[in-house]
Amino acid sequence: MKKMMTLFLMFVLCCSVVGCNNEQSSTDNAIEAATQYRLGDTVSTDIFEFTLNRAEFTVALNNTIDENYYTPKEYNPTSDQGNPFVAPVGHTYVAFSYTVSNLDRATNEFHNGSFATVTYDGKEYNSVEEGAYYLYTDKLIQQGSGSIQTLEGGEWRKNPGDNFLLSSGEKETRRAYIDVAAEIKNLDADVTIVIAIPTSDGTKEEFTYLITEKDRNEYQEDEIEMSLDLAIRCFTDEEGQSYFTTHLDEYSVMTADQIAKVASGKHKVDIKESYGHWNGTFWFQEDGRIKDDYGYVNERTWEISGDTLIINGDTTCEVRKVKDSVYLLVADGNIRVDQRKTER
Repeated sequence: MKKMMTLFLMFVLCCSVVGCNNEQSSTDNAIEAATQYRLGDTVSTDIFEFTLNRAEFTVALNNTIDENYYTPKEYNPTSDQGNPFVAPVGHTYVAFSYTVSNLDRATNEFHNGSFATVTYDGKEYNSVEEGAYYLYTDKLIQQGSGSIQTLEGGEWRKNPGDNFLLSSGEKETRRAYIDVAAEIKNLDADVTIVIAIPTSDGTKEEFTYLITEKDRNEYQEDEIEMSLDLAIRCFTDEEGQSYFTTHLDEYSVMTADQIAKVASGKHKVDIKESYGHWNGTFWFQEDGRIKDDYGYVNERTWEISGDTLIINGDTTCEVRKVKDSVYLLVADGNIRVDQRKTER
């Protein structure tokens, strides 16, 4: 039997795969319109770059600890009974998401509590509550005890804290809401939000975003700015799955000889299927069996047939190379396997 995929199994994913007085007034309106930014627009000062990813009225936020945490949801009186993120009667939330990058050569504070203001019916609201944040790279933080903790990149986390510090070149995406003391019946109504961004001289520059229903319907960019390396990190999350599904045709299909050259051995794996998530170690044995952390309990097997890899005798996969030590397995268009690390 031919040797097979040493570098393959790292992650398995199952997914469906706007006289003179009149002229002056017109000019003023044109200037005002030009200073209103739209959803997805990126603005910057000399030390920060900012993008507003989403903003909308809502009554409730998701309280599930996953990639949907702190996003708007339809209020359900029954299932939201224990949800702490539900606006009281007479109030409505403006839920928004934004991405910030530090352009400076030093660590800078983007905000320490308040940086966004919503204007509705002539009143301003600026009490920001942040609940979720997304790290693009690993981050070291110091605990109260003095110990250092590593927060892994490529993940959504909860409770980011009031002080938003970014080191030089660092980028982060956050989800937040502002409580508006008004019962807004039309949740598709326009949202006006002003963002105050620090500058190097210690002042703040304000940028006004006007988000309309049309903008929300037309703007389809992902909340997370995905790259290949980040997609590998969060392969089992929705963002990572979407990236590889979109870029699948960019990766060439490997031949049997190419597969054999990177075949057999010990692999760290992270498996995502429609019914769950598992990670551990796989050993691809020369006798065609696959051993995991629990031994040969499930009697998994592998072999090369033609230019495909067959798992457990009935799952035929084509193998696509993304880059060295990163491969995808594709079976019926919806199984992908990606490896980041192999032990020999």
